[in-house]
Amino acid sequence: MSYTAYEESTGKARLGVEALCKHLTLAGAFSPATQPTLTEVEDWLTEGWRAINAVLMDYGYDVPSTPSSMDADVRGVLQRYNIWYACAQAEYSQPSAGFSEGSGSRGNMFTEMFWGSRTYASGRDAGSHPGIAKTVQSAAFKRLGHTKAEELSGALTAGGVSISGKLTISADTDYPQYAFRRGQFDNPGSLGVQAGRADL
Repeated sequence: MSYTAYEESTGKARLGVEALCKHLTLAGAFSPATQPTLTEVEDWLTEGWRAINAVLMDYGYDVPSTPSSMDADVRGVLQRYNIWYACAQAEYSQPSAGFSEGSGSRGNMFTEMFWGSRTYASGRDAGSHPGIAKTVQSAAFKRLGHTKAEELSGALTAGGVSISGKLTISADTDYPQYAFRRGQFDNPGSLGVQAGRADL
């Protein structure tokens, strides 16, 4: 086995791809003689792992250097997404995919299962899938116990509200500069408010 994937136990992700893409295997298993080959499927599992990591990082979660160091329940939830990603690539690798309407429909189905179908957000299709991003954002996923590197705010926040807070932030060289400042759109050639004429 030469791939990295989220899986409950070693080899389970590859077995999942073989189970869902049985028509592409030789006696139920990928090998150097199958199309796609075992090496290609393992590469796609690793690509799926990387795509999942990008989503985890996007929502503030820690990404372990090895998936096995992650809690088994979290790996179990992410395993199906790893499998669906590799299944989509396996289906798209077939010569007929993309040449006629519906020829890539299995690949499209797995892609929608991974990224989430458009109908899920509108609630029109109860059988559609939420996708990896919606799963990672869910309260249920958070309760599984995977740690967040940073807690992302769901709303706008105000920083440096007090004068001392503003001075502290402006002195911190690592803090990003403000996008807006008072008077940034003022005309430099205008006289502005004159002393003693605050009523203008």
